[in-house]
Amino acid sequence: MSLRDKCENDLGAYYLALNPTYDYVPFQQERIVPVLEGVDAGEIDRLMIFMPSRHAKSFIGTKAFIPWFISRNPEKNVILLCHTQPLANDFGSAIRDTMTRNDQHKKIFPHVKIDGSSHAKDFFRTNQGNTFYAFGVNAGVPGRGGDLIVMDDPIATMEDAHSELIQHNLYETYKAVIKQRLQAGGRIVLLMTRWAMRDIAARILEDEGRRWRVLALQAQEPNPAKCEGCAANLKVEKPEPHECQAPYLWEEHYGRERYEEAKKDNYIWEAMWQQMPEPRLLIGFDAAWLEHMFYEPRDMEKIVRYNAYMFVDPAMGKEAAHDRSAIMVVVAGPEKKMFLVDGVLDRLDPSERINHIIRLARIWKPKQVIYEEYALTADTHFLKLKCEQEDMTDLIITSVGRAAIKGMDGGRLKKHDRIMQLQPDFRDGRFWFPKKMERKLLDGSWFDIMSYFINREFLPYAGEGSIENDDMLDCLSRVHDPAVSMEFVESNKSIESFDNEAANGSWEVWT
Repeated sequence: MSLRDKCENDLGAYYLALNPTYDYVPFQQERIVPVLEGVDAGEIDRLMIFMPSRHAKSFIGTKAFIPWFISRNPEKNVILLCHTQPLANDFGSAIRDTMTRNDQHKKIFPHVKIDGSSHAKDFFRTNQGNTFYAFGVNAGVPGRGGDLIVMDDPIATMEDAHSELIQHNLYETYKAVIKQRLQAGGRIVLLMTRWAMRDIAARILEDEGRRWRVLALQAQEPNPAKCEGCAANLKVEKPEPHECQAPYLWEEHYGRERYEEAKKDNYIWEAMWQQMPEPRLLIGFDAAWLEHMFYEPRDMEKIVRYNAYMFVDPAMGKEAAHDRSAIMVVVAGPEKKMFLVDGVLDRLDPSERINHIIRLARIWKPKQVIYEEYALTADTHFLKLKCEQEDMTDLIITSVGRAAIKGMDGGRLKKHDRIMQLQPDFRDGRFWFPKKMERKLLDGSWFDIMSYFINREFLPYAGEGSIENDDMLDCLSRVHDPAVSMEFVESNKSIESFDNEAANGSWEVWT
């Protein structure tokens, strides 16, 4: 068989022919190549490949597979999607160069020519009826159809991977736009390194898991033949953690040092190297702390005497993609104790949000209204107008956030770090809550804020990306912002019922 014939029908041989200085790498040739060939043959119509970065994912799955597929499949159209348009342009340019300048490609597929009337990086046509488009998913996907859609690294950063809003919007784009661009009998390939538990891959698999073939290449896979710990785990029902001695995925190229260095950050190692993202924390907040976190209704008579503070963490929209707006009223009690006495957790537009703020301000007369800076900028005009209409111009609004207190450490803390500042407050009994806080939502339904907080935020929280929404935790975390000046009352005998034994109530987890 001639080299041309072999490369025309063998993606692995084609890849090495394009790159004559590359070696035969087993995991690339024996694991990645076969599934991509299955896509080309129509045997696999949905494929995900997860693997560590810098292990030739894009070189094989995008820069080699796409020109090989185009050249073998007349009149088949290909769409490439990356996280940004510049990256899509770079890949598109590399694919064009392969098909027009690489001597080996031209020898293998001499009959395939690119239309020279356009030199665009993100588009070309061939003489056999193919079209190729490259788009950035952040800029939208124009109305083109594809027989093969390759999504190569649709997530730009770890921050984006952990953003509920960004990942929700990306998944909505996949469902409403990307899938609609697929021609009848078309195929989708998703190439990526995992970043977070609730990334785009996790969301697709949750809804369409049975449809997809998944190839996950770990930086270090269990190998009983080369690691005693792996061998011992074969004999037990629950594998034990151990210092694995199995070889690394591309150890002959990188050596062991690069992998050993990556292992120092367990979260990064499990997510980006092992393709098994986990919560950042094994446990964020201990369920045992709930036993002494709740005050009785009879205690409200004393609580209302203390200074109140309102915390506002607005969402930027009412749609399901957005977080809920959280408005929490916290009273500063004795012994640095803080009591949640009122609140709103709902999907609100600015007008609805401001109406709640004014209503709660009339009831509680807060010393400060602490407002997330990014939303206050948008709400200031309407809030000022409403305060004038309601004769509440003395309301003290304090903005917090990145720009609001530039130069202060608290304003620059990431959300997860702010939330973790609450850990000692919950553990040491400084935060107290009502057992129920039922409120009527704008849609007319009744909603228990406390049940939601305990079961959907407090108990499952284990770091970034571990829960869908963390609206109340984020809002309450602002009690530690440097711009907040809470005035606590002095301890006295009249508040004995607030010691850690007084409430004598435990939280019942509701289903």
